[in-house]
Amino acid sequence: MRKRGFVPVVMGLCAIGATAAWAAANYTLNINGSVVSTAARSINGQMYVPVKDVAKALNMKVSVSGNSIKLLPAGGTYQVANKLQGKLGEELFSGKYGFKVLSVDRTKSYNYRFVNSYQRDEKLEAEGKEELVIVNCRLKNGTSQKDEFAFSARDYGMNTSLTDLDAQSYQPTAYDVMADESAPLGKYALPGASINFSIIFRVPPDTKLKDLVFSTVRYAERGDKKSTDFRVALQ
Repeated sequence: MRKRGFVPVVMGLCAIGATAAWAAANYTLNINGSVVSTAARSINGQMYVPVKDVAKALNMKVSVSGNSIKLLPAGGTYQVANKLQGKLGEELFSGKYGFKVLSVDRTKSYNYRFVNSYQRDEKLEAEGKEELVIVNCRLKNGTSQKDEFAFSARDYGMNTSLTDLDAQSYQPTAYDVMADESAPLGKYALPGASINFSIIFRVPPDTKLKDLVFSTVRYAERGDKKSTDFRVALQ
């Protein structure tokens, strides 16, 4: 009978592609000369090792949801799946994508940082008394496949917007991202890789910011009205 929290050694070794040696007396698991676990067990003639020990050896963490056990990157990035709401500086994770608002700037002019062949050296200026709000973000591909994401201020932006304490909302003016293609801007991310970008909004002076809603849109689904929406409190 299997006990929760343990995995067969054979499965664990297949997953990490390493060699192991078992000490007959106390069932110590060694991987490439290093002790990984001293809590291995023999259950019904099959050897098991705690999942947390395998995860630690891979520099990962264990996430348990119902009957599903996942090994996810360490460091706290993906400890809570399906966390779509949070605050400035907090790591959010949908189960597929990670999102974080790094900082928020208010200015009268903005020089693009991510210059590329689609978005050359440009500068945005506030008009009249308005201000520019620059929301600096990071999107992470938490899937096992390379994917491309759309950064569109209009047609494919879905629900991306900035809200204030007076119940007003503002659509993006532009995105600043190191794009791989244009119309709309698209950026690829390898599994586990991140994309840094900025969203620029035009707002009235002294606007009291409340939330950012950001729609994560896969480039291949940009016309299908599909998105994963994150909401971040900016106060």
